[in-house]
Amino acid sequence: MTVSLTDRMYPISQMTRELLTISSVCLTVSSRQQNHKLSKFKSKNYPPVGEPAPNFSTVAVVDERIVNIKLTDYRGSYLVLFFYPRDFDSSCSSEIINFHENVENFQKIGCKIAACSTDSEYCHLAWIRSLRCENGLDKFDFPLFADPVHIISKLYGVYQEEQGFNLRAVFIIDNNGILRQMCISDIHWMKLSAQCRLCKL
Repeated sequence: MTVSLTDRMYPISQMTRELLTISSVCLTVSSRQQNHKLSKFKSKNYPPVGEPAPNFSTVAVVDERIVNIKLTDYRGSYLVLFFYPRDFDSSCSSEIINFHENVENFQKIGCKIAACSTDSEYCHLAWIRSLRCENGLDKFDFPLFADPVHIISKLYGVYQEEQGFNLRAVFIIDNNGILRQMCISDIHWMKLSAQCRLCKL
C-alpha cells in the first residue's frame, strides 16, 4: 500500500524530482519480506504538503556522537527525512546503507539526509558500531534521530500504535522548511521505484 500525498496546488519542482529519483535507488525491501501480511495504514495525521514541516528537537547520533538537533538546523538546504521501522532489521540496514552510499549524489544538489526511528540514541549508536554482517551499519555519516517517545513519528503521521514502530516514509523539506513531498508505504512493501511511479513522478 502506497499513499502519495503531494498537494496538486504545489507542483513538484525539478529539485524534488531529482531527490526522489536518488531516493528510489536507496530504498528496497528484501524479497522474503514481501510475503508478510500487510500492515494497516491507520494514521490520518500526516502534515499538509506546501506548509511548514512540523518542527521538532531531539537527540541524534552524528559521527558516533550523541548530539542535540532540531529541524531548524537544516534551514537553508533541502532535507530528505526518512522514517524506518527499527534498528538491526536487515532491510532497514540495507536501505540506510544505500542512502549512506549515495550521500554525495544528494550533496551535489544541495540536500542533506536524516533518518528517524522509534529507537533510542543508544540503540542507534550500537547499530552504527555493529558490523554489516550482523545487520549493523559499521560507521555512518548522516544523523539518526532518536524518537523513543514517538513525538516526531506522530507529528509526521507515520507511527503505528499497534506495532510500536514507524511505517517507511520519505519527506522532502525545502530550504525554507516547507514540506514539498511525502511518500508513505506499508512496512512490508517498499519498492520505492514502484512507489514513485504510483506517485506519478
